[in-house]
Amino acid sequence: MLARHWVPERSLLSDAGLVIAFSLFTGLMAHIAIPLRFTPVPITGQTFAVLLCGAALGAAAAAVVLPAGCRLSRNR
Repeated sequence: MLARHWVPERSLLSDAGLVIAFSLFTGLMAHIAIPLRFTPVPITGQTFAVLLCGAALGAAAAAVVLPAGCRLSRNR
């Protein structure tokens, strides 16, 4: 987990801050789309954000981030 190198002494408050930051990052990256000629479905930046979140925070924290980030990325 990369987050242990960023924040050596992790606490509940620092974990909550990282979860909120990655949730916002995932929601913002979902609005970046790369259209492909051979398919009507574009590649979005949300894929990158999900992979980065899992690598940085680990499985347990990423499982909390992803539903929140997906909720933020919904078009209304």
